[in-house]
Amino acid sequence: MVSSRKWIAALMVLALLPAFSRASDESEIKDAANAFGLALSKGDAAAAKKVATSDDPTVGFIDSVAPMIGASNKLNDAAIAKYGDDGRNVSMLAGVATNLANLTKLSNEAQVKVTGDTATVEPAKNAGADQSTGRAMRGGRGPQNIHFRKEGGKWKVDLSNSATTRGDNGNFQAMTQAFSETADEIKAGKYPTADEARQALTMKIVAAARNGRRRGQ
Repeated sequence: MVSSRKWIAALMVLALLPAFSRASDESEIKDAANAFGLALSKGDAAAAKKVATSDDPTVGFIDSVAPMIGASNKLNDAAIAKYGDDGRNVSMLAGVATNLANLTKLSNEAQVKVTGDTATVEPAKNAGADQSTGRAMRGGRGPQNIHFRKEGGKWKVDLSNSATTRGDNGNFQAMTQAFSETADEIKAGKYPTADEARQALTMKIVAAARNGRRRGQ
């Protein structure tokens, strides 16, 4: 009788293991999403790479976008210090860092689908303000699924097949330079008003885009 009870208990544990595994996977996936969003929001490429897959498209995206967001943060800080609240809209990426940091809320409300060593996080349809986080990850086209893959036994953000990674890295670099230069110019007192700083930044980015099109011809 005791032996039978032990077998029954063992079978019950085995039956519950998949549920425990799914819960563990979901928690780890959401933790990776949160860490990735927070790292990018700070422009911290090294921290983002720790929770991302090591393929070239994913690493290339991080190496291009993290410095751009870091430069945008630098510009935002300089503009607010100089112009107060008027400086909050100098950088067109001013809200991206906040939205990426808010990936925590998005991932907590999202649905996680695990298939073997791959997984997908589907943002909730009513994600509300956090939809801008999805747009930030997709170049402005609305919320998109975030993909994950197990690498080295850990769940990591996988952008290898995402439209997110198909941007022009040259444009990212040009925008990084434009943000950083404008921040330095604001600190040096070159632009008396936030509007002038915003116009100068826009001109730099338009010129960079034109140069990029010329290179592509």
